[in-house]
Amino acid sequence: MTATKRAIVITLLFVVLFLFGGYTTLDWYQFLTGTADFARPEIPYVRATKVAVSFISAILVFLIGKDGFNRGDTKRLVLAYAAIAIGDIFLVFDINMIGMLVFAVAHVFFIIRNGWGFRSYLAQKSASNRTWDILSALLILAIAGGAMAWFFLPAMGPSLMFYLLLVYSLFLGVSLWAAWAAVRIGFMPRANAWLVAIGLSCFFVSDLLVGVHFATQPGQFQTCAIYITWLFYTPGLVLPALSGYRLGRQPA
Repeated sequence: MTATKRAIVITLLFVVLFLFGGYTTLDWYQFLTGTADFARPEIPYVRATKVAVSFISAILVFLIGKDGFNRGDTKRLVLAYAAIAIGDIFLVFDINMIGMLVFAVAHVFFIIRNGWGFRSYLAQKSASNRTWDILSALLILAIAGGAMAWFFLPAMGPSLMFYLLLVYSLFLGVSLWAAWAAVRIGFMPRANAWLVAIGLSCFFVSDLLVGVHFATQPGQFQTCAIYITWLFYTPGLVLPALSGYRLGRQPA
């Protein structure tokens, strides 16, 4: 990576950190002082800076270029973040159902990207890895399935939005499973794989909280869910974006 490019990446990360501190402080100041408007809990500045962080994360990915650890990996990550940027545009204009479908496409690209090399992994994986594969799948299924059965279905009923959330949760769950499998598959350097695993875990939690937003009426509980969402969504965007850079030696 050239010195100029490194400076740009570091500057973008500092901008993200600054914006994150700003909207987190403003969100929770409103909540704790009781001044939040439950009908519109995010003031325009906060909403704009949150969307800016989403686009900055996409820019970080688009800048990877020759500094990725694998050319094909970079292309797949670019496709995922292009879909995220488009999905966030739909969500900004409250076109939620289409936005959710676009995010499902983003997770398809994440699944392909993070699960790359899975066939060869299957052929040589140990009993220990097989156990972790099964346990992680069961844990994700329990969390997502439990949330759908015990919270979202009672709150939303058998509505179109519920069924969309149900389908989306399948993509989200497989995406999270593939992210943690990446640590064991060995296609990407270990540091990159851990960024993926931690980042997609944050993404998973943030998307569950977005579902809470869709399933509840304006009020203190919904507002709290919205504010907490960005505590997880920000690292959920930035860490996988950074995982595309060459952070260590490429595995043989």
